[in-house]
Amino acid sequence: MLVCTAFTRLIAHLLTYSLNSGNEAADADSIISSLCYAYHRSCISNDCIYIPLVCVEKSKFYLRRDVELLLDHVDIAINEDLLSLYDINWKGLQSSNISCHFTLVDHNVLASKAYNCINYSNLDELIVEILDHHEGTQPSRNYYLVNH
Repeated sequence: MLVCTAFTRLIAHLLTYSLNSGNEAADADSIISSLCYAYHRSCISNDCIYIPLVCVEKSKFYLRRDVELLLDHVDIAINEDLLSLYDINWKGLQSSNISCHFTLVDHNVLASKAYNCINYSNLDELIVEILDHHEGTQPSRNYYLVNH
């Protein structure tokens, strides 16, 4: 176990994680977009590890029955296979050498509950990319307006 822990610490600072966050409603288009974008980016780039992030507590996933049915069709179990905003030890992550940034998918501003949960002093600086179908409020970011 000591070797695994030491190895994990050794490589942790070499990795960058891109957390692809859907909106706080955690509706079907938001969750599926987050999953698909993380998959797409991981297929075309190996510069970091792309992780879809769902902005709802796992105890409330049962309310997303439409998403559950869609994901079940492709053998993705919501409670086991998806990472929630609330699953991450944000204090531990912030104090570690692990580099992470955010891509917002299907929204252009992090919700207040995300800010409260994450509690990073420089959270806005960690948002490096935004994909949304609404006009952006943060024009300095890599903003991609997706039209229907």
